[in-house]
Amino acid sequence: MLSLLGGQASEVPGGVLQEGNEVFAAPAPGGYATVRFLTTHQAGRLVAVTGLPSVTTTIPAVRVRAEEGTDVGPATSNRGRLGHVIVTGHDPHAVDEQADRILRQITVTVAPGSRT
Repeated sequence: MLSLLGGQASEVPGGVLQEGNEVFAAPAPGGYATVRFLTTHQAGRLVAVTGLPSVTTTIPAVRVRAEEGTDVGPATSNRGRLGHVIVTGHDPHAVDEQADRILRQITVTVAPGSRT
């Protein structure tokens, strides 16, 4: 076990640390990481987020914070982001390209309406 932020965390394959529902990417020597945030430009009710990748050794975290049916809109702060995907690897260009490719495959569907 490894103490992390005052709690217990366990190491799992791919250099990822898990504590409850939280996932923390552990830095690998000579490795790179990037994050892509899920957002929407449209205000309304979140219908679905589709095309999410599976968690793998190079995609250690995939998270959607917003639940279907909640009101969403353009992100004006960190809390306004709908979720994120973290990508890791040994080549910075490959990591960025993979993250961009993943983001293009994700669809955020919002039913038009006013954000409350």
